[in-house]
Amino acid sequence: MTEFWGKIKKNIVDTLNEAIDKTEELTSVGRTKLEILQLEHQIEEKYVEMGRLVHKHFTQYAESFPRSGKLLELNKKINKLEQQLRDKERELGRIREEEGIDFDS
Repeated sequence: MTEFWGKIKKNIVDTLNEAIDKTEELTSVGRTKLEILQLEHQIEEKYVEMGRLVHKHFTQYAESFPRSGKLLELNKKINKLEQQLRDKERELGRIREEEGIDFDS
């Protein structure tokens, strides 16, 4: 009977060790995937920062920039979106004044 319980104990220990190894493996994979996502996010932030800088220079120094169709198209879209943003901000200000609502609290 002691041999029987010894085999069961060994099976349980082996199974637990395998589960621990697999958990560590999956944790390592998950951590690496998270680090990849963080790096991709940082890259996207730098693209956005670069795009803002290019847009600023494109707007200020338009004559020295290559007049590519794509840049002109994106600039027009950005200008249109900025105008829509200003319109919405004015609308929000109007609502705030008329209704006496403080949205920032």
